Amino acid sequence: LRPFQRKEILLLLSFLALLFAVNYRLLAAWFMIDDTAMIFFSGFDTIKLLFDKGTYLYFNQLFFTPLLPISFKIDWYLFQMNPAGYHLHNLLAAWLCCVLLYIFFRNYLTPFFGWLGVMLFAISLPVSFDIGWITRKHYLWGFFFALVAVHLFRQWDHDRKPSKIILSLVCTL
Repeated sequence: LRPFQRKEILLLLSFLALLFAVNYRLLAAWFMIDDTAMIFFSGFDTIKLLFDKGTYLYFNQLFFTPLLPISFKIDWYLFQMNPAGYHLHNLLAAWLCCVLLYIFFRNYLTPFFGWLGVMLFAISLPVSFDIGWITRKHYLWGFFFALVAVHLFRQWDHDRKPSKIILSLVCTL
């Protein structure tokens, strides 16, 4: 990983500025659909949420996302019932995705086209949707860790350090 040049740091900040400009109204929005229910269910015992099927099914009957209720526990500790904090968390996760996507793109594209691709990603409806609906933050974090896994795999392919391939595999979980 080569360090960012000064110009690239401005590009990274432009991703944050665009995400904020497109989604700032979401910071004032209340919770959507089942957000409050998910926050409530995350209050269950952590061990039971991870290992007891019956307890987990209270949280989510359709999908197995065991780290999601734990992340809500952390958010609850930080933000309580302030939806702006939850939306800000998602906005920052989206920005981290933009940063890693730019790192990925700069391996194959010129800085301008890498920047343009990330800007198109940042203004896309799915990203705004995931920022506004807090129970969808696992899609943002999933994308983030998928990009980390690809990045670590590319580094491993270059230097063959076992720790990088192991971390890459852990990120895919």
